[in-house]
Amino acid sequence: MSKTAITNYQLRPAVQGDFDFFKKVHHATLRPYVEPLFGWDEVWQAEYLKSRYNPDEMKIIQVDGQDAGVLVFGQEPDRVFVKQLLIDPIFQGRGLGTVVLHDMIEQARASKLPLSLSVLRSNLPAKRFYQRHGFVEAYHDEQRVWMHWEPSGQTGDPLVIMASSRSHGHTRHTLDQAFRKIPYQLIDLHGKSISYFDYDHHNRLDDFLWVAEQMVAAKRIVLVTPLYWSAISGVMKVFIDRFTDLTDIRQDLGDGLAGKKLWLMVAGKPEVAPVGIEIPFVEICNHFKMDYQGMQYAYIGQDRKLETASEVAAAEFAKQFL
Repeated sequence: MSKTAITNYQLRPAVQGDFDFFKKVHHATLRPYVEPLFGWDEVWQAEYLKSRYNPDEMKIIQVDGQDAGVLVFGQEPDRVFVKQLLIDPIFQGRGLGTVVLHDMIEQARASKLPLSLSVLRSNLPAKRFYQRHGFVEAYHDEQRVWMHWEPSGQTGDPLVIMASSRSHGHTRHTLDQAFRKIPYQLIDLHGKSISYFDYDHHNRLDDFLWVAEQMVAAKRIVLVTPLYWSAISGVMKVFIDRFTDLTDIRQDLGDGLAGKKLWLMVAGKPEVAPVGIEIPFVEICNHFKMDYQGMQYAYIGQDRKLETASEVAAAEFAKQFL
């Protein structure tokens, strides 16, 4: 099969006789990610697919008259949703999935509705594919990640990267209070798969390089971390540890950080921030020629007067992003 890029395709209504094609594509594309989570019973899988097969809601993707994939999508009053977008492996790597998804995005944009879908948590290539096209994670459970694309798109400026062990704890409350009137793009590292630095780069396919790409695309970056035992969070430590990748396998991204403005926002129970907590961030900015703008410390202890004063200071800090 030629690897020439695919720019045109057709959709035809599915019929009952397309089940075997659907089963083939489903198994070929999803088995590597289903099997580690649930195991794989061929008989059970066939019966399960038969019970859920509804050709009335399915389209067959064709390229030059040849069946190339399966699309199941629909529209509700409040959203457009993609249930399945499966590309036959012999057509993968040629941009077909991208052009089909682009058309789904344009339909959602024209309808002024968000576009929603879900992927298996184990299917990191699919997750990164959708992230590259502007989808963000809404929530997840042990098995799946639900993602959405908003017609307004992401502001990208400022880009706020939060590194807490909880998505909705004191740190997020402080962030929400500070930026409540200011649009921003949030990346919550708690929902990302980012592991510690590996000299052999076996983890190069996790989410770190995608986050780095978002940093390069932004103009202003705010890193947000809580204090745990008077130090930045482990989530943030691992994240900044991975900047080493940007001096090696993705030096192009490291070079792309030059000139970016970076702020640090820290939330903690001590009345003042521990001495030296900014040092790693200053050193990162020095190395990558970023413009370090300073730190905003937010008190989240039991003294209500200090907490109120801290919230006011955080709101003043955020005003520079208007």
